[in-house]
Amino acid sequence: MEGLAASSAIKMSIQTLPSTTIKQIRSAQVLTDPGSVVKELIDNTLDARATAIFVEISANTLDAIQVRDNGHGIFPGDRAMLGRRHCTSKLREFD
Repeated sequence: MEGLAASSAIKMSIQTLPSTTIKQIRSAQVLTDPGSVVKELIDNTLDARATAIFVEISANTLDAIQVRDNGHGIFPGDRAMLGRRHCTSKLREFD
């Protein structure tokens, strides 16, 4: 449990971005194809300090995209914010 407490000190919680920030980055942050989704998921594993990453993609790239890793994971308090628009732990403002 001490490891979790130590890693939580470096992990920002998931929050909704301010509307001004959303307007500034909106056009640059759209995931438009399966490749950009996979890239974003791999970026997330690296942010979580993963040392092993496993990617599974269905033949048509639509039925399944799964990325597993051994990173520090998502903290239970952040799970309700997963998949919500304009929510991130990576930044708070455009600058």
